[in-house]
Amino acid sequence: MFILALSVALTEHIPVPEWTMVAGKQVLMNLLLVGTGYSVGQPVWSSCILGSFIFTLLLNQLKPSPFKYSTDFNDNALFHSAMLMFLACTFGLYSGIVQSTKSEETELV
Repeated sequence: MFILALSVALTEHIPVPEWTMVAGKQVLMNLLLVGTGYSVGQPVWSSCILGSFIFTLLLNQLKPSPFKYSTDFNDNALFHSAMLMFLACTFGLYSGIVQSTKSEETELV
């Protein structure tokens, strides 16, 4: 469904900027990831993912003082550095899920 909507937006049959479609998909996928994390019993990592995603989104949209007004600071690099925190939290969630699955398997044996 997303690929169809993005294709229609890119061919300009509907007046939606493609960045809006990609941002909407990213938000939905992150909320799905957080919901999945909470449902499998990883509330700490899920909260970290949610917090780091909100922090990254705020950095991208608000751009703190030296990054907003000066050309000497690279706001794109700041955004990508914040995304690294988000990806580290995502790795932590995946690792927590795998470790909890392994501990359940050893209890069954």
